Parts: sequence; structure tokens; C-alpha cells
Amino acid sequence: MTPTFVIYRILGNSLPPRHGIEDTCNNLRFILEHEPDLPGCEKRWLLNRIVDSNIERKCIELIEARGQRHDTIAFDPATCRNAFLDATGMPRALNPFAAPETVRPNSLSPIVAEWILRHKSQALININAARNHALRLGWADADWTLPLDGSCIFTAEGWSEFVRGITAKPDALYGIIPMARVDRNERLSDPAWRPEPDEEPQIAFRADAPDRFDERMRYGNRNKVELLVRLGIPGRWHISKPAPWDTAPAPALEAQGRAFICGWICRLATGANENIEKTASSRFAARIAGVQRLAQMVDAALLADTERSSPLATLRRDSDTSKDLLAQADRLLTKSPSRITDKTELPPGANPQDYFSIPRYLHLIDGKLQHIDGYSNPAAIIGSVESRRYDRTALYEALRDTSVLTAAGLLRKRDDLLEKAASILSCWFVDEDTKMRPHARFAQFNPDKPDQANFAGLIDFRDLWMLPRLCNDLHAVGVLSSAQYEATRHWASALSKYLDQSAQGQTAFKATNNIGTWTHLLRTSLAHFAGQRQMAALLMSQASLRLAAQHGLIGMCERELGRTRPLHYSLFNLTAWVLFAHLGHRLGVNLWKFRGVEGQSICSMLNFIQTNMTAFPEYAEAPDRFSGWLAALRHLTPGTAADRALLGPLPDAMPSLWRDDPDTGLPPQWTTFLLPAIEHGGSNRVD
Repeated sequence: MTPTFVIYRILGNSLPPRHGIEDTCNNLRFILEHEPDLPGCEKRWLLNRIVDSNIERKCIELIEARGQRHDTIAFDPATCRNAFLDATGMPRALNPFAAPETVRPNSLSPIVAEWILRHKSQALININAARNHALRLGWADADWTLPLDGSCIFTAEGWSEFVRGITAKPDALYGIIPMARVDRNERLSDPAWRPEPDEEPQIAFRADAPDRFDERMRYGNRNKVELLVRLGIPGRWHISKPAPWDTAPAPALEAQGRAFICGWICRLATGANENIEKTASSRFAARIAGVQRLAQMVDAALLADTERSSPLATLRRDSDTSKDLLAQADRLLTKSPSRITDKTELPPGANPQDYFSIPRYLHLIDGKLQHIDGYSNPAAIIGSVESRRYDRTALYEALRDTSVLTAAGLLRKRDDLLEKAASILSCWFVDEDTKMRPHARFAQFNPDKPDQANFAGLIDFRDLWMLPRLCNDLHAVGVLSSAQYEATRHWASALSKYLDQSAQGQTAFKATNNIGTWTHLLRTSLAHFAGQRQMAALLMSQASLRLAAQHGLIGMCERELGRTRPLHYSLFNLTAWVLFAHLGHRLGVNLWKFRGVEGQSICSMLNFIQTNMTAFPEYAEAPDRFSGWLAALRHLTPGTAADRALLGPLPDAMPSLWRDDPDTGLPPQWTTFLLPAIEHGGSNRVD
């Protein structure tokens, strides 16, 4: 009796440069029009996580027009949002954010990139899960199921040889179908043409075959080869080895000696560049580049759909925090706003609208400038009389005052407070005569190096990550006009471009300590606000790589521990991570959920400080300040964060924290300015 067959061709997203951009539809159309009838076989299609709904609809229309069946594995945006770039599990030095700034590579080797992309790849493709799903569907109706790649096509001769071969082997559970790559699809119309099928085979499965594709294997990473090797099928694919760190054991083979080679099949030509098709290594590199391109495109699209509102935390009007907030805001109503043009010292070029400050730890001693880490120059301390000769205090106060006025105005529905907040933003970012120029050329300017912008100076700009939030809130209630809003976005776009393209911005971004974290946060916030979706999505997705690079043994950040103020800078860096995770929530990326192979997480880093804080010499100098700082970060950590249990339960009361400590990096009135932890993924309580 002749067995029955079902073919499931698996159609996925085209992945340029490995494929032509139209390959999915073009290959489908060609197969529907040119493949002969295959006796004893029903042809079906499995649409696997196709991202573009227009392409998916077009494929369905083509399939249904031919009267063939299709099934669908839907693209799941939530799964993609929660799939992180992950460099853990391989040598830390291979993480691009772990390399020293001076030797950081411009590009990654394909094998490293494949590992980093593995979660994204599975969320977008998971080819072996699709193959196994096709097997389950096919076995319900046929003796044999062929889960084929979407561009595979049988000739009449290839099919008949397959059927004869498999029928002649009553013990066969697996049919191994050698494959040939077609350089020109027109060859398939020549009945005399017969290819040399020496490429990686396709596999047919009898309905009682026990072995499956290993769903841990990713697209482009031995996903079918792993099963071919398990089945003992000879071929050059045996030389393909996993990365040294990719050590997951292969599943045990259940059906030994039950695979037989029979028939042959062709793979259609791709729309890829001919150089890509030349070697297995060039095809591998193109596959990984294609996955990366698709992941970045999807991340940007999902980010664009995630313009979440950002309401302030709800406070009882009679609470002490609410009363204190209102008292501060009322005092600010009569205060003249700090302006960039108020400084008495001018930078090179003498433009008062250029931001100007001096390095915090630079001192003039015996006529020479000396850097003494941990000892602040009074003129660099925010709020000091000496600092008002420069711009650091003025910029901080502008953002502090705006956040206090905005929070109080929204809470009490007071237009006078909101209008005052809008006027401060307009002074700094809109009005031609007073707005700051969008660069950091003279931030922490070092006179000994007048031609070199100081990358550490970008720390002065750290609070600007709040600017989009403040603008959105004030524009939403109508006190910041649309013209002012767009002018501020234009300013943010210009600064974003400067940070991306200047040597100063690039060096700060590459820094492996808190400077890199704060710069990363700032760039992400500004890029999203400015409508630079692809840039914002890329920066947001890279956050998990930076986190893993900084996370050393048991959560320590070595670059901060080597400073003269290690506890301060460890908490300062962690503050940036907590704020980054809050920003990620608003953009639809839950960075709190990231947990690396060796336990890398934000909570793990917090736990290291919590466990060891009293051992730092600094702690004895200001125990209440450091304890309150850590308590604030714990309160801002949601209960659903990875490793949240490490931090233990929180006290019932919010910590009684300072209202204005610019050295922490926390926004003024952080208890009202930030989303409460319960709003982004569950209670912040751990019982």
C-alpha cells in the first residue's frame, strides 16, 4: 500500500542580506505556479511569525487561490518585547560593552552576534518549533510529513525517486532528502536538467517517528544539522560545530538506524548578492545579519507603538509629601529662573549660550592643574557660591524647579505652577536669546586640553533624561504650546545627533562605568523624544548588554569599586540603571526582567551593595544618606523584577529622604516624579 504524504512548507520573514526583500512572496508564487502535482501528497503551508501583516495577507491570498491549506503561527509582539540581547554565558570580554573604550570593535564576529541575538531569533523565527508544529499537524492526516523550508521545490523526478525509495524501506522512520541549490530558477523547467544534490538535506518523518527537531537551536545555528548529526547522516555538515560556550547537550536519539536517503529536492535561488551565496561562512554571516536587521526593525516598530502616558504617582492631598511638594512649588513661583546666560565665566569663544563647567576633581595647585579623584573643586559642587560662575548649578536648578512645579501643578491642578514650569523650559530650550546651545563642548572643560572635549563632562547633562517627560506632561495639559513643544523636540534632536556623532559623545557612550550608563540613558530618552525611533530602539535593546558587561562577580561593578568613593559611585551607577528601567517600562521594554545566564540583573547589583554597604569606609561618614539612597532605589524596584527576592521585604513607610541632593542622580521629588513600582508590573512588596 502506497503511503500518504503531507508537505508543510514553512514561510517566514525574508531576511536581507541573506534573502531578497521579496523572497517570501516570490518563492511562494513560483512554487505554486511551477511545482508539478505530487501523487499521494497534499501540499500545505505554515506561515511562521510573519511580521508584516500585508505580506502575510498576500501569502494567504496566493495560497487560497490555489485551493491549498495554510496554518499560522502568529507573530507575538509581547514575546519580542521581552526578548533581550544577551551576551551572558560566553566570555565576558566578547561583550561589546565590556571591551576597553580604546579597543572596542566596530562589528562583532557572526558567531558572537548569533549568541547575543539568540532570544530575539527565537522570538522572531524559532524555526525548529515551527517544524515540530508542522509535524503534529501533518501526522493527523498522513503517514508521512515533510516539514520543508519555504523555498524548497520538488521536480516530478525528484518526488518519484523519494516515494520509491521510502516505500522500499518499510523500516524507515526518517527520509533524508538530498538538496541542490538552484542558481537560476529557470533551470527547473528543463526536463533534462538534473542537479547535484550535495547540500544540507531536508527530512521527512513517518507518523510514528519519535525524534524531533531540537527547539533550543536557533535559525542559522545548526538547527537542522543537529538532527542530521544525531541521525548519523554523513556529510560535510558534520564539521559544523557550536560555539565553545554553546554547551547544551544534544537530545538522545530514540530511533537508531531508521533513517534512509532517498529522492532529491531543490532550493530556489534567492535574491541575495552572489557573493553571499559563494560559501557556507558567507551564508552564515548573512543569516545572522538578517536576523539582526529584522530584530532592529521590529524593535523600532514596537517602540513606535508604545507612546505610553506617564502620570505622576497618586498622592493624598493631605499627605506630608504632598504638603511639602506644594510648599516648595509656591516658593518657586516668585523665584527668578536660573538661566544659562547668568554665568560670569565664559567658555572659549565667549558665547554665553554655550554650556560651561569645570571638572569636578580638577584643582589648581602651585600654578598647576591636578586631578585628585574624590576631592571636589568648590566651583564644581552644585549649589555652591563658586559654582554660579559656571552653568552646572543653573542647569540642575532649571530641571529641578521644573519637575517640582510640574508635579505640584498636576497634583493640585494649578495652572500658575504649570505655567511657571513651562516658562523655565522655554527659557532654556526655546527662546532664541536664552536657550542653551545643544552641545557639550565645554562641559567640564580642561584648560590643559583646550582642543579636546571632555567626555566626562556629559555627566553634567544627566538630568536632561527628564526633559521629554516634563515636556510631554506640560504639553498634555496645554501650558506648553505645540510650537514650544516642537522647538524643544528640535533642540533634543540636535543634542541627540551631537551625542551620536561627536567624539565626546561616542567616548562617553563607550565608557564602562557610570558615565557610560548615564550617557546611554540620556541618549535613549532624547532619541525617543525626538522621534528617532530606530536609534531609540537600538539603544534600548543594547541596555541589557551594558548591564551584563558591568555586572561582575556577585553583582559588583569593578569600575566603580576602584574609585576613591566606591560606595557613592556604585549607588550613582545603580541610580542610572533604576531610572533606565523606568524609562524602558514607558517604552515597552521591561529591563527589570533581564536576568543573564550567571544571574546578572539590576537586583543582583543592588543586593551586592545592600549586603556590603557597611563595609565601605564611606558609609561611616554618612550612614543615613547612604541607607536612604539605597532605600529609595529599593522602593523604586518592582516586585516582579528578576531576583527581587534578594532585596527582602520593604518597610511599610517610604523612606524619609532628602528633597534635594543633586549628587544622587535621583530626580527631585522622586516619590512623585517617577512611576510607582506597582504601576509597572506588580507590587514592590516582597512578602
